Amino acid sequence: MAGFFNVIFIAIFSIIAYLTNSDFLWFKYDLSAHLAFFSIVVTLVNTLVFVPVIKNKKELAAKIQEKFDTNVLSFDWNDVNVGDRPDNEDIKLYAEKFKEKKNYSELKDWYATSVANVPFYVARFLCQRSNLVWNVGLRKEYIKLIFKFSVIFGVVISVFGLLSDITFNNFVLNIATPLLPILTFCIEQYRENKDSIGNLEKLKQDMNSYWQELLENKDSMENDVFARRIQDEIYKNRKDNQLFFDEIYDRLKNKYEHAMYYNVNQMIDKYNKS
Repeated sequence: MAGFFNVIFIAIFSIIAYLTNSDFLWFKYDLSAHLAFFSIVVTLVNTLVFVPVIKNKKELAAKIQEKFDTNVLSFDWNDVNVGDRPDNEDIKLYAEKFKEKKNYSELKDWYATSVANVPFYVARFLCQRSNLVWNVGLRKEYIKLIFKFSVIFGVVISVFGLLSDITFNNFVLNIATPLLPILTFCIEQYRENKDSIGNLEKLKQDMNSYWQELLENKDSMENDVFARRIQDEIYKNRKDNQLFFDEIYDRLKNKYEHAMYYNVNQMIDKYNKS
């Protein structure tokens, strides 16, 4: 989320530069050159420092999650797709950092415990589907928030421009243009998460088809190749998809957990009755 904070800093600096160069304050000072220099520095730092660091941390986090899943769901480690296993030292360090802020009890039994009532390959499928649907749900909520923020932000800026006693040229150069990175960031976030949702929805359709086949023919549907393919896609999704704020996750966690557990129980009932 470094990109988000970068554009916020630029936007705040832009507003300050506009105010110091207007008649709103008791003094006047032109910060245009400072704003240009600040924007260049922020852009370079983001590109050269934050983006590579975040990419590496996302990949490490995805590997740690993959290690957990390979143990719980009994997969062999995919060296070609995932690469080297994460070091236990790294896992321990991040686990201790997590404990400083939250409690492990929040993560206990994340996968529904009711999957113990069906054959293992069915339980594994239900766990993978839960992971997939959970991700889709959170991202749909996130792009709704992004869309609302973009609309509200655009309306506020437009109203400010109409009500302010400034020329159109000054509005475009001193307000709209410097604040454009925020809207650009929101549009990029919306599109990238929309694409991620589209890919996950296609994968979900494949899993739904497999589920129907599994219900119709229980004895011949233990498909390890399909399960491995789904797991590879889950890892890719974790590694490549855009991050969003922990606060969004925390706010939606209970809602989606309850829905996930309910659906798993419904699918188990359907399987046992088929």
